[in-house]
Amino acid sequence: MTKYYVEFLNRVIKSKENDKKEKVLLDKLLLNTPVAALKASRSEIIRGTEILKEMVIGVMQIVYTNDAKKMGFIADDEAIINEMQKDLTRYIVELSRKELTESQSIMVPAMISSINNIERSGDRVIEICSLCNKKIDGNLSFTDTAIKELKELESTMIELFDNAIICLGERNYEVIEKVVELENKIDNLSETFQENHIKRLNEGTCNVDSGVLFIDIVGHLERIADHIYKISMYTKDELFGEKRKYK
Repeated sequence: MTKYYVEFLNRVIKSKENDKKEKVLLDKLLLNTPVAALKASRSEIIRGTEILKEMVIGVMQIVYTNDAKKMGFIADDEAIINEMQKDLTRYIVELSRKELTESQSIMVPAMISSINNIERSGDRVIEICSLCNKKIDGNLSFTDTAIKELKELESTMIELFDNAIICLGERNYEVIEKVVELENKIDNLSETFQENHIKRLNEGTCNVDSGVLFIDIVGHLERIADHIYKISMYTKDELFGEKRKYK
């Protein structure tokens, strides 16, 4: 029966690959087959990460262009992630009441933590939207250098997202090491760019209000990267049913 459930779930998930925002089937019938229920839960975490990635891309376009029309789409995506967190948490809690193997029990808290990290990241994107509103309302702009720095940071973050999604789909230590490398790079870029902007403020080449917004945006992006990094680290052990072997 487990084999048939997994085959059925594979067909359901595959049929919806072209629409990342389509809810993955968290059928309660699958709760009686934990391996299938956990597979469905993992697919929701991947979907949430993909939606979050699109949110980051969307909000950065607003940062660059002041095109506020995109904010509605980002708000819709954040609502999807919020609903996903509630649904998936309830589903996993209900699954935890079933008779699980030790390996399956290890996966439960890691999945809850993963979806929570996605939801917190969504909140960060909404905070960047609020900063964009201040930028638009105040008719503020960033220097060409500041835009170039933000685009480099965004590009690195998208690479981080892409590698994290690979890790969630299959255990891959080589890709995990790439995630570590990218997260360290983002930390370094964030620190450097914030320092650069403070220098521009001191030199009077940047508007003070714009400078504050820039520093806040960089800070939110760096924290989103931290959340994605945490999810990726769960793929080393816990999300694949093994006790953590690292600190």
